[in-house]
Amino acid sequence: MHGRERLRKTDSSTIKSFSHPPSLPSFSSPPLLQAVFKNHQETNKADLWSLHSWLGLAVFILFLINYTVGVGAFFFQLAPLPLRASILPYHVLVGITLYLAAIFTAQTGKED
Repeated sequence: MHGRERLRKTDSSTIKSFSHPPSLPSFSSPPLLQAVFKNHQETNKADLWSLHSWLGLAVFILFLINYTVGVGAFFFQLAPLPLRASILPYHVLVGITLYLAAIFTAQTGKED
């Protein structure tokens, strides 16, 4: 590995070490989702009746899938190197798309 590539890898690792831990509270979301459904039952509201509800559920599920694939393939290196190299562009694209979708979902909730 050349010096420039090593520097990029070090920069990338540093950025990831600071950006990934804030996403861990997302795994506490299942109890939060359960609380939302429980609240809807207690107040006789329909579940998943708005665009915000459906988008939120879809973004949450897709985030968990992308996060699980990323942790398994890249952190624990369960996938061979050629497979990781082919997964990486899709993993990044899905991550950016989910980030934008989460912003859009939050805005639809604000409008509700």
